[in-house]
Order: sequence, then C-alpha cells, then structure tokens
Amino acid sequence: MKNTFLLVLLCFSTAVVVAQNVGIGVSEPTQKLEVNGAVKVGTTVTNQAGTIRYNGVKFEGGDGTNWKSLEGTASGIVGSRIYNNPALLNAGYDLMGEIPGISRYFTINTAFFANTWQPTYTRGIVTSITAPSNPPGAALALAVWTGSLMYVAAENKLYVYDPVTDVWNLESNQGVGLFQGIKAVWTGSEIIFWGANFIGSRYNPATNIWTELPATNAPSPRGNQIMIWDGTRVIIWGGNNGIVPLNTGAMYNPATNTWTTMSTSGAPTARLWHTAVWNNVAGAAGRIIIWGGTNVVSEFSGELNTGGIFDPSTNTWTATTNTVGAPSARINHTAIWTGTEMIIFGGRLSNTSTNTGSRFNPSSNTWTTITNGPQSVTGHSSVWTGTAMFVTGGSNNSSGNTGFTNSNSTIYNPTTNSWATAPSFSSTDSKRNHNSFFAGNMILIWGGEIFVDILSISKGTNTGYRYFLTNTVSSATTLINETLYLYQKY
Repeated sequence: MKNTFLLVLLCFSTAVVVAQNVGIGVSEPTQKLEVNGAVKVGTTVTNQAGTIRYNGVKFEGGDGTNWKSLEGTASGIVGSRIYNNPALLNAGYDLMGEIPGISRYFTINTAFFANTWQPTYTRGIVTSITAPSNPPGAALALAVWTGSLMYVAAENKLYVYDPVTDVWNLESNQGVGLFQGIKAVWTGSEIIFWGANFIGSRYNPATNIWTELPATNAPSPRGNQIMIWDGTRVIIWGGNNGIVPLNTGAMYNPATNTWTTMSTSGAPTARLWHTAVWNNVAGAAGRIIIWGGTNVVSEFSGELNTGGIFDPSTNTWTATTNTVGAPSARINHTAIWTGTEMIIFGGRLSNTSTNTGSRFNPSSNTWTTITNGPQSVTGHSSVWTGTAMFVTGGSNNSSGNTGFTNSNSTIYNPTTNSWATAPSFSSTDSKRNHNSFFAGNMILIWGGEIFVDILSISKGTNTGYRYFLTNTVSSATTLINETLYLYQKY
C-alpha cells in the first residue's frame, strides 16, 4: 500500500490543480485540461460520446454509436470574381489568395434598342484577312448564311458565327482556298462551294464531312459567275474564264449528285459582274432573274442594262425585253427580291458610281424607277427586311483602288417610294464588298474591305456589326481585366 501511494504521488508531482482546472507543464491552467507538450492518445473499442481515439491509422471521434475521422481533406481550389464571397464563406471555404490582372472574355445577355448597331465579337477569327491589291477584294473571305448561323471560309478553314450568342467557333480545319471566283450557297443541310479552277465541294455541318463534287457536265472554270439555290438545285451561270465573258452554265442536284448543262437558247448575252435573284412568287414556278453586268473582261466598259429570266424546271430562258424605266447600264450594283419585285440599286458605269435604281415586276414585265438614294454608292450591300431594302457601306467610286469606303446605312421603302437614313455602323470603320444578311430581328454585316486613303491599297477586314430592327435581348462579348480570388475548404 505504501508503494502504491508513492507511485501515484510521483505521477502527479508535475501536475497543478487550480480552480478545478488541471494543468500539466502549466502553472495556471485556464481550461479543464491544459497541457504544455505532446499528448499521446491510444485506441479503445468503447464508443462513448465525446471520446477521441487513434486507431493506428487516423484520429477518430466517437458519438456514442459510430467513429468518425477527425482528419479533414482539403477541397480543390475555387475561383471567384467576388472578394469575401459570402456564398463560399458560408459553405466553409476560406479566402486563401488572389491572382490580379486576369484577362477574360465575358458574354452576357444585354438589351439592345431598335435601330442601333453593335460590333460583333472578333476573337476566334484570324486577326486579319488580307485581300490582294489587284483587283481589290478578289479573295476576300466568303460567308454563307444558313438562316441562323454564318459560316465563313477563310485561309483554308471554316468558321461559324452565331449572331444571337455573339460567339465564333472553328468549324473545320479543312476548307476552301480564297480564290477569285469561288462562291457558295446553303441548301438547308449543306454548304456547296464552287468557282474558279476549284472542282467544287459540299460540306455537311451535322457530320463535319466534305464531299467533292463530280466533274461530269460541270461548268467550265470561271469567276464572277452567279450562284443560286432554287430549293432543289444549285444554278451557276455566266462569268468569265479570264479571257472572255461567258453565257453558259449548269445546274447541280445534290440529291442525285449530278450536273445538268443549261440551255443557251434565248439566254442573255455573255457577261460577268451581273446580279441574280430567285423569283419565288406564290403559285408560280420559281425562276431566276439575271440583270446587268458587263460583256467585256475590262472593268471600265461594256456595261449592260439587259437581262433574262431562267426557268430551271424547264431549262428555258425568257428575255426581259422591256427596258422602259429600267436602270442605266452598270456593274457592282445590288439586286434584292421583295416577294413580288426585283430592286436594282447603285453600282457604277465606267468610272462613276450612281444613286439610281428601278424595280422590276416579272409578272407584268415592267420597270418602275425608284427615287434617287441619299448617296451614290458601289460595292455596297443590300438586304430585304420584309418591308424595306436596307443598304450599308460601299464607296463613292470604284476605279481601281480609288473611292473612299463609308459606314452609312440607308433604308428604301418601295410602298412609299422613299428613303430614310439609319445610323452609321461605326465612327472608325467602313467597308465595301462585304457580306450582308437579314437575320430575323437584325441585319448582320461582316468582312469586306476598307479603303480610306486615295494613295493606299484597300485591305480586307474581319470586323462585323449587328443592326437591331426591334428591341432585342441578345448576347454581347467583351474583354475584361479583373482579379480572381481563390478559396479552399478543409
């Protein structure tokens, strides 16, 4: 008994008891047990609530029924633009640091007012698409509208742009070269490319498959031809082979993968730089209306004010013999279809641009002169909105590389035969020979070339703009610099 008492006394000889607090290596403990040094914890099988044990692998706490690990694992690092983010702090995360000056492309839904322009996002497209200087725009990027997306062939790649989300993506690393004369149409499921010495190709976005077109009965190589989709066939006519203009063509049917040679009986005279519209009057067979252009390869002579109407279902031509009220001869004009009429506007004769135009009614074979536009333009774009013709850009002349490009927008109403001015699409940018599409509630323009100095050479541009016809909630993308705050939970 004496020995036992001595052992207990020795064990507690360094312990201090103060006001029911026990301290080991501490003179004045402030807690029920306060130890200055290491504490070794062993294991136990008895699970009492509040018990701590070390099971030989890890520390565990008992709740009276189960043992739970006391060793937490750190979560992954979470980034936030918000300093002391309350949601993360309430979820048990701690702010552990920050990374300043992070560049980020940010897309957000934004309300845009009617009759306003918004630049398109340019990231994801090649930084510059350069056009050769002779002639300007010979190999500018080629764009096709599908009804919801714009596909752009540039530098042997194919890009796609969504005007609703304002986002570009690389669609395919395969594409078509930028050769003078290549054009494209959308069939409803595929893009078909053809022109120059390119044998032709069709691309299916759903399968990402390119298919070469057959050569049998295909048109001879050419540039400056028209290319129209009639709902069943691709129709190619006119243009030039580098030496002489042509009045030949062919129709390609993707369903049968075959070409059919177009008749030349009654066809218009050979020409290039002409325009064409698809006449789809309800209750009548669809036809193509050809007009204008030039019958010589030179830029400055041979302009025409004649045309013809082609019926692809019968492979026959009808001449537009009535020239009363028709526009003067010209090239580089625009032609749009309203649903009942073709409207010709702008362009140039020899070295002079014009602000004149006319409307052609194929049902009555008559022309109606339209009111002169606010300015003379050539190389502009025109689209039909359902109620009016929307004209953008162009230049005031087009002799070689002369003629300053502009950023103007004008609207022609055929019902009132009157013009209205819309806002300019940019105060620092301008363009001609650009792509232009009616995209439902907006006008989309992209690409083309800019010419601002009479001593300089025109150059290609990869800028674009959206004009909202109605108040619209759409997306806009911008580059921002901000701090990224880092959080982690243990």
